[in-house]
Amino acid sequence: MKNKLKLFLNSHFYRLICLGVMLILFFAVLAAGAGAPVAYADSTEYSDVLYDLKKDSNFDESYYPEDIYDYSLQVIQLAESEDKELFVYIYQPSGQSRNFSASSINISTEINDDISYKNYKLRRL
Repeated sequence: MKNKLKLFLNSHFYRLICLGVMLILFFAVLAAGAGAPVAYADSTEYSDVLYDLKKDSNFDESYYPEDIYDYSLQVIQLAESEDKELFVYIYQPSGQSRNFSASSINISTEINDDISYKNYKLRRL
């Protein structure tokens, strides 16, 4: 029995079957990836994030080092564009090692006892 199995595993037929299965799996993975949604930034021209942040004389880039083990998302700055758009600049210490994105933010326009939060959806630019 072992000899027959050994002969089968060394045969050209077995190799062709393995090659066929690998090709099917390869094309299945390619097809699955082709349908995945891709996110693109708006076509509107926006300036560079660091350029925007450096307009504030108190901004110091050295306060935001990369730390691949820190998976937090932290708000650096809020800004309003000339077109009345609100920009939320977020620091992601893990950098591109973990590509996290904030999807919403809670903001209150009230303070002290009248505080009440409203949830705003975010769009990555």
